[in-house]
Amino acid sequence: MCSRRRNPRARAHRRVTEDSLVAALREICEARASDASPGPRKIVLGIGDDAAAWQPSRSHLSVITTDALVDGVHFRSADMDAGDIGHRAMAANLSDIAAMGARAVLATVALGVTPEMSEAWLRSCYTAMAALAHAHGARIVGGDITASPVISLAISVVGEVSRTRMKTRAGGRPGDVLAVTGPLGASRAGLELLRRGGLGTISGDERVAAERAFARPTPRMREGRFLGASAYVRAMMDSSDGLSTDVARLARASGCGATLDDVPIHLAAFAVAEEVGENPARYALDGGEDFELIVAVAPRAFSHLARKYTLAFGAPLLPIGRLDAEPGIRIATDGDARELVAAGFDHLTRAVGVRTNSAGKIFRAADEQMSFARVNFDRYAKTTRRATFLGEMDRILPWEQLVAIVRPHYPSGEGGRPPIDLERMLRIHFLQQWFNLSDPGVEEGIYESVSMRKFAGIDLGKEGAPGRDDGVQVSSSS
Repeated sequence: MCSRRRNPRARAHRRVTEDSLVAALREICEARASDASPGPRKIVLGIGDDAAAWQPSRSHLSVITTDALVDGVHFRSADMDAGDIGHRAMAANLSDIAAMGARAVLATVALGVTPEMSEAWLRSCYTAMAALAHAHGARIVGGDITASPVISLAISVVGEVSRTRMKTRAGGRPGDVLAVTGPLGASRAGLELLRRGGLGTISGDERVAAERAFARPTPRMREGRFLGASAYVRAMMDSSDGLSTDVARLARASGCGATLDDVPIHLAAFAVAEEVGENPARYALDGGEDFELIVAVAPRAFSHLARKYTLAFGAPLLPIGRLDAEPGIRIATDGDARELVAAGFDHLTRAVGVRTNSAGKIFRAADEQMSFARVNFDRYAKTTRRATFLGEMDRILPWEQLVAIVRPHYPSGEGGRPPIDLERMLRIHFLQQWFNLSDPGVEEGIYESVSMRKFAGIDLGKEGAPGRDDGVQVSSSS
């Protein structure tokens, strides 16, 4: 599923027209139109007209969600199967419906297609989307097609839920038990396997679990309806952007803080993270796209609900912490609670080029300062010499504050201090972002420039390249 594809978007032998593509996609959807599940029975008019029509339930609320996915931001078409891309896109939307305690009824898909897209690639992508929607009682009823410089998919899903069973992020209370429907971090592990072209030391079971979690995630639709039916579940959302980020959102919407004390880490996350020298806890906390559900449950009822959940699904409802009256998000380890930085996926931060490695996620905790630095970078990029730009950034960036933010994420060495120079690490990280330096050989790249070496705090007297002329202008990597 996550294997690299040599040419996943091979140019078609004949030109794909809008009408021919609509006809092909309609054929895919109408193959399931006679299905007797509740969603398709409600569809009055599907693909092919100016709009779709359906009969909403008189006794239920309608809920709607939309997710947009762009090649190079949310997926990489050069490395992924078209069916996997379609499945993941639909799963993200269905997961939002599940988080409301609702069932899915219909979906629309807006496709941005590039000139080189083949009809076979699009059919594969759309077939996977339609199959997953159908598996959960929904039907694709239309959408839009437009030419685009990159592949994009914008999916909207409509669902239904009884007014008394709809859950939101906002109902939690201090003392409520926080729980998730499954262990976390496997999707992040699958992404790491994709990036590295696989790791030969990872066992078959763990590899399959990681690849499937990333490429073919399972939205917790049945689980969402089960939890939505319980009056003891006071708040619910899905974990799509990372536990550290999503718990903070649920707590904030509920007017609470939160303390996490037992984060369940998937075995695949352990295996992959340890193989590449990263902390598996960060995969679980920050990785995102696990599409498990996060719930806040009345404390006196949690044990009873958890037993019923296990009987219904053959898997445990896993407690991870509690909501607190005190604002802020904390994580407790060895009896010591410390602030948990929300370092999951941020669409706007990712869009301007912040990397997805662990360091990049930690630095997003300094969002305000990072944004300020990026604004200045954009202002200087086209007009300023590199040395001038770096001198200005050295002056305006709040180094002590940035170091204080990242310090809790690194173990203490002798004298209670981290065993590495955090400010130097931060400086090198900024250089990575500004000048698009790849992770391997970062310092070798810095050695090419006197001003970059000076900014990073690298001894100018060390052996290395003499340094290129710093009269060259800055070139933005974003």
